[in-house]
Amino acid sequence: MAFYSLILITIAASLAALGSWRSGLTWMIVLSALQDPLRKLVPGAPGSLLLLLSVVFLATAVGLLGSRPNLMRDFRAFFPEIDRAIGWLLVPCIPAALISAFYASGSWLYTLFGILSYGSILFSILIGFYYLRSVRDLRRLLTLYCLITAVALSGTFVEYFQIPGFGDL
Repeated sequence: MAFYSLILITIAASLAALGSWRSGLTWMIVLSALQDPLRKLVPGAPGSLLLLLSVVFLATAVGLLGSRPNLMRDFRAFFPEIDRAIGWLLVPCIPAALISAFYASGSWLYTLFGILSYGSILFSILIGFYYLRSVRDLRRLLTLYCLITAVALSGTFVEYFQIPGFGDL
């Protein structure tokens, strides 16, 4: 049940992020709070389920790319130095990725994970660049994050102080 709940939440969050990329950040906060407790209810508590957050992150990035046809041009106009630095960063990365992808049978999968991992910072910068329209946007997102995280972490205090009536969390 917990496994299917995680999959369902991930699918719903990803579809929402594809339709409205700004909602993807909210969904990532919610999924982050739910994924570890639900994962622990799955037999064997597979750590790979923590990667479900990356699916929502990618859906958010794809939603952003789809909603802003001139995304890179706008970013370059504001930050030409960063654009050049990223270009120089890609020069050594492309041959390394090609070597890694064809190094051994199945190594392409590790190369793909590496690209997603190392590239996530670039998508994060773009998402942040377009997400914040005002300080109010940041305050709202951080308030949501703090509230959800406080609720998620409250179980730690219940367990530590052995508050009766809550059983094993």
